[in-house]
Amino acid sequence: MSRYTITTLRADVAKINGWAADDGLSVRLEIGGRYGYQAIDEYPVNADGEREGTCINRNVECGSSRECGFAAYKWYNNWVQLKRATKRLAEQHKRATAHNSK
Repeated sequence: MSRYTITTLRADVAKINGWAADDGLSVRLEIGGRYGYQAIDEYPVNADGEREGTCINRNVECGSSRECGFAAYKWYNNWVQLKRATKRLAEQHKRATAHNSK
């Protein structure tokens, strides 16, 4: 297994934040330190992609760079799954209401 350093984590978080921006998500990730470990935090952004306020929504993970990197990818995957499920439910609702109105 190759080394997963803070530099690798920063590059991965930048890539994931780019994907989040492309998908129109209203949240992004940032890297911070916690007592000698790495931490990944989620923060809100406005429609222009700029950070809103100074607070974070939640801490995603604290641990080694590798653990935080894994959690960052998992975080993005969860948002994508939620977005797909929401879209699927909206389409089902639209079909059901169209069917009931006939």
